[in-house]
Amino acid sequence: MKINDLLGKNIAIFGFGVEGHSLCDYLSRKGIGEVRIYDENKSSIDSDEVRFISGKFEDQDLSAIDVAFHSPGVKTNRLKKILPKHTKITTLTNFFFANHLGKIIAVTGTKGKSTTSTLIGSILIEAGFKTFIGGNIGKSLLDFIDQTTDDSYSVIELSSFQLQDIEYGPDIAVILPIFIDHLDYHKDEEEYHSAKSKIVEHMKDGLVIYSPDDTTRKIISSYTGKKVEIETSIFPDLEKMSIKLKTPQVNLAAALTLARELDIKPDLRNLSEKFIKPQFRIEPVGAAYGKFFYNDSASTNPISTIAAMGVMEGKYALILGGSSKNLKYNILAEKIKNDQRIAKVFLIGETGGEIADELANADASVEIKKTGNLQNTFDEIAKDKDSYSSVLFSPSSASFDQFKNYRDRGEVFTRFVQSVDK
Repeated sequence: MKINDLLGKNIAIFGFGVEGHSLCDYLSRKGIGEVRIYDENKSSIDSDEVRFISGKFEDQDLSAIDVAFHSPGVKTNRLKKILPKHTKITTLTNFFFANHLGKIIAVTGTKGKSTTSTLIGSILIEAGFKTFIGGNIGKSLLDFIDQTTDDSYSVIELSSFQLQDIEYGPDIAVILPIFIDHLDYHKDEEEYHSAKSKIVEHMKDGLVIYSPDDTTRKIISSYTGKKVEIETSIFPDLEKMSIKLKTPQVNLAAALTLARELDIKPDLRNLSEKFIKPQFRIEPVGAAYGKFFYNDSASTNPISTIAAMGVMEGKYALILGGSSKNLKYNILAEKIKNDQRIAKVFLIGETGGEIADELANADASVEIKKTGNLQNTFDEIAKDKDSYSSVLFSPSSASFDQFKNYRDRGEVFTRFVQSVDK
């Protein structure tokens, strides 16, 4: 939907999270249409420019709405049941695709999207291209849509929520390994994989860079354009770079594969020195109690924790647990069992018990401490005499049992580390 199509329309935004705020601000600045905000979890907002309606969507009079934007957390099917048939239902992501200039590089997968997007953006910027990075990484696409030009690149991270209703295809799709996640939102594994497959559904002749796992191969099987497999073995010193940057090899290889396809030869030494990792992704946050701490709060599934374990060095302890996404921890338990570098596992949150059960089922010999929360965990580490040199906080779970979101959880963890009297 082009921006001019919104002129004079009655516009609704369902869900007033990050995307809802961004869209509201953008439309208000542009003076486009009459905007109403619908949110079931907020009672009011501080604005004279929009009308805010709280309460259950089904209880509202929605008959006058011409265009409905919805946040990733509000499902299209729900809105279809309560909105008039003439209402156009769309998303901020679709709006960006319809109105941007230049080329779009879209990145998806189960783990490593933010890191890979940042790596790709860093390589393009170093090569002299006008480049923007946004999407699910935490920066709204509308923050830079008006700055895009015919020769610019927009590197956007897309989650399954954002892809589920996508109506456009990117110029380049980068698909990282796809496993299973978000079963607290998607009804089953098939729906999750179907959402991920939308990244290539509207592509015609672009480039697809993909991980060679079975699910991803299936997703791209019907795509007839150019496809290039991510191969970690063809890049020298990738393992060393992976450990140095605390970044899984597949993420580095995906970015380097794209660079090769665009005939860019990045200076890897310069990249490794200047690359700033996205926050809460195996982020080094300092030392305390004679140990170094890594904050991987963005790890909300077992696969992401397994990837983080792969870049650790020496003896280390793991902190796991949070709120449930209806995921299984058996594969993670096996990986922990076979990782002789793990000195201890601290378990917190609602899923701590589930993880403990899977470790027991796997007959893992690692020492387990059920500490319940971060405060108790740090109290245990403070008096711990074990000889491990680092601590990896990689919860493998969502955060909503004890925190607002994974960012809140990550900030709390970092404060614990940095508040210790060195």
